[in-house]
Amino acid sequence: MSTEENKEIVRRYQDIYNSNNLQALGEVVAEDLAMPKVMAGLPPGLEGAKRVHETTLIGMPDWHTEINDLIAEADKVVARITMTGTHTGDLWGFPATGKMVMALTGYNFKCFLFTRSQVLIKESACFWLL
Repeated sequence: MSTEENKEIVRRYQDIYNSNNLQALGEVVAEDLAMPKVMAGLPPGLEGAKRVHETTLIGMPDWHTEINDLIAEADKVVARITMTGTHTGDLWGFPATGKMVMALTGYNFKCFLFTRSQVLIKESACFWLL
């Protein structure tokens, strides 16, 4: 796969999250996705990633991620992203504030698993600069 094709997979991944079409994640994410433990008690892999997103939407139903830049080399893509949402419900144990939340800059790293029939995101990690 070319770096441009890998970037397109990351764009598709983000579109799936932004549209809350979590059933489609299996098209671009490996079942055994490796990701940091951001919440206690999460199942591993793809199911854990879905649960984080669903839990986030309880607290911020208008949560949206914009890709500002994509940088790719070999089997890795880094996305510089801006995430926004309004904190209207319980968010991971924090009561609603009604305030707009914006992570000014985040870096989302993706590594890919290449199979005979598809390319999937195998690892995901985020780092935030607030």
